[in-house]
Amino acid sequence: MLTPMLKDWYLFSYFERWYNEAFKTGLPEIRKVARMLKKHLENILTYFECYITNAVSEGLNSKIQTIKANARGFQTLQECG
Repeated sequence: MLTPMLKDWYLFSYFERWYNEAFKTGLPEIRKVARMLKKHLENILTYFECYITNAVSEGLNSKIQTIKANARGFQTLQECG
C-alpha cells in the first residue's frame, strides 16, 4: 500500500509523463486538453480522495430555475392556481 505522500508523488509523476507525451503529439486539441487537465489536476485528484461533488446542489439549482421559468408572467399567487 502506498503512503499518501508517495501516492501523490506517483500520481503527479505519472501525469507529468503523460502531459509531456501529449505535447509531443503536436496536435492542438490534445495540447488544449492536457493544459486544461493540468490546470485542474489537484481538484480532479481530490475527488478520488473524498468522492464529493456538487451534483446535488446543481440539481437543486436546476429545479429552482425551472420553477422560476414556469412562474414568469404571474403577478400574484392567486393567478397560479
